[in-house]
Amino acid sequence: MDYSIIIRSSGENTTNGLYDFLVKHADDKDCIAIVKGSPFEYTLKKSIEKAIELNKPKTLFIDADITPALNFFSMLNYASRNFPEDALVIEFRALDFLLKYPACRGLHFYKLEFLKRGLDLIPEYGKELRPETYLKNQICKFNDCITYRLNKPIALHDYYQNPYDIFAKSVVRSIRMDVKQQLYLSSESEKNNHGNFYSKIINSGVEYGLKIGASKINNNRESYREEFDRLFGDEYKKFKPQKQSAFLINWTLLRGMYKWSFKELYRFLFHKIRIYKF
Repeated sequence: MDYSIIIRSSGENTTNGLYDFLVKHADDKDCIAIVKGSPFEYTLKKSIEKAIELNKPKTLFIDADITPALNFFSMLNYASRNFPEDALVIEFRALDFLLKYPACRGLHFYKLEFLKRGLDLIPEYGKELRPETYLKNQICKFNDCITYRLNKPIALHDYYQNPYDIFAKSVVRSIRMDVKQQLYLSSESEKNNHGNFYSKIINSGVEYGLKIGASKINNNRESYREEFDRLFGDEYKKFKPQKQSAFLINWTLLRGMYKWSFKELYRFLFHKIRIYKF
């Protein structure tokens, strides 16, 4: 195995299940590590340091809110064998569990040669809303490298995560989108989750983010705890995470296909596996 795998965790429900899956299916269990902590800038720095310590030519940063599908390692090994020379990173697609469409989420397959040059380019806490995107842009700016993507989804994102985490993410997402996207997110979450607890959380998070404005939004999840408790405190006490199983995960991945656009569905079913420039 010519790559390491580093799980980045801040207490997600799926952390242990993700680690168990990777250890069970990986060829080299010693190349799997977990980095825990917050804020994200700290976790990002520790992840790069761990990648340097493991010293593999490539390293996969995988967020703990990712749940792999059964094609995970076959796609990862394909990407490793076909890693472009000028690639800083290959981004993998995951099916968003709440919105039921595939997007690049929480799976970053880096070339260590370029990644380690970014150790001094990590932004200070609170300076950038998307620290890793900023870091990738800075590395590519000062080095002859670019970002690639793989066209097939290989995992689920936000599979039955802690409701508070979903609320905090929705607050942050509210200022990353235009009004049309915000309305789409709200309507899609309502349709896909039939007005359930998760749907209300997404809608409330987006609305709260729009209310307080961009200047008061940051990546510190605890910043929104008081508002979440006010809105959902009683319901949250009754919340029980969904148990994980390979069958449920892959059934969810397949079941979500009918929500995809024709282009996405055609790509998944008929396109060959492909790594492309982004």
